[in-house]
Amino acid sequence: MKTLITGALGCSGKRLNDFIRLNFPKETIVLTDIFTDQSKEVIKVDLTNYQAVISLLEAHQFQQIYHLAGTFTNQYEVDYQANIVTTKNIFDAVIELKLDAQILLIGSAAEYGMIGKEDLPITENHPLNPIGFYGLTKKNQTALMDLYVRRFNLNIKMARTFNLKDPSISKRLFIGSLYHQIQQFLDHKTEHIEVGNTENKRDYIATTEAVRHYHTIMNKGKIGEVYNVGSGKSVLIEDMLMNLLKEYNISPSVVKKKTFDKPFPFDIKDIYADVSKLKQLYD
Repeated sequence: MKTLITGALGCSGKRLNDFIRLNFPKETIVLTDIFTDQSKEVIKVDLTNYQAVISLLEAHQFQQIYHLAGTFTNQYEVDYQANIVTTKNIFDAVIELKLDAQILLIGSAAEYGMIGKEDLPITENHPLNPIGFYGLTKKNQTALMDLYVRRFNLNIKMARTFNLKDPSISKRLFIGSLYHQIQQFLDHKTEHIEVGNTENKRDYIATTEAVRHYHTIMNKGKIGEVYNVGSGKSVLIEDMLMNLLKEYNISPSVVKKKTFDKPFPFDIKDIYADVSKLKQLYD
């Protein structure tokens, strides 16, 4: 089995690489990213360049492609290139090269957008109404999958991931920023940990657990299907904050909460996944 992991230098890419190497050591894994690392293990590839994608796939003839590369800047032009153009290039290259490859996409709970208490838990069939540009590009990525499965019979599945919890996750995300600030505080580089609204509830899943589900969806999921990847329950952000502070033996008194002039107009109070469809893959 020859496997490609795109976005390999990201948190999920690293965790997935570790998971496959540990549990399936006979698989040959090729790692790519827009950046490279000092070990040179990761191949630098710009997936927005179609010819670069053709060259990569032609050289390696992958049987499985985990497309983890992407961004969540919420700037449409940036997220469009990273989330949609890269995906379409991979699809088109697989078709042009006539590869018999399975493809896993990573969707997002941001696709669901505004939901109410009556909608919980959210199933994969819930209407997609994103409220930000990132969620919109992920919704369009889902639409691309649907089109290429129906028109070209590509073997594509999607893991629609909720919130990941990992100390090495991007600082642009709340939990990543929190872990970063905790480390800064422990290193005596700051005197405070600053947070925003902690009164909402979110569905968090450890990245190590999420990538295990990615592998299961790739190998057992149905073509063209979307699978929620989450814990199946929500946690109050305030509780998660306090638990992390306790874990690192930090007093809550160091926390400073930001105040906002006006409330965010699209404030989602609570969201968590219905993961029954995912669980069926383990039956």
